[in-house]
Amino acid sequence: MDPDGAWTGIFVDAFSTVCNVDKAGSNPPGSARDLLDPRWKGKIVSTYSNDDDAVLYLCKTIGPGVDRAPRPVPGPICACQQASMGGRRPRGGM
Repeated sequence: MDPDGAWTGIFVDAFSTVCNVDKAGSNPPGSARDLLDPRWKGKIVSTYSNDDDAVLYLCKTIGPGVDRAPRPVPGPICACQQASMGGRRPRGGM
């Protein structure tokens, strides 16, 4: 314990795009905006968007995806597969 009571709590959170480069080919997505390319439709896995505000924020910040699918919930804003936490198959197959 700090005898002066002077301390700071730090929390760091980051967004990242991860892909299997063996399956993504010679031009993998380099940013979240790249995921709006139609060639990735049906090949993206994300948490269900109402389950995590961060996913809604990410989809909103990449821009045009919101215009293409303006419904906020239910269903994803991005053209994403929905990962299931319970071991069931995600919506949209996989």
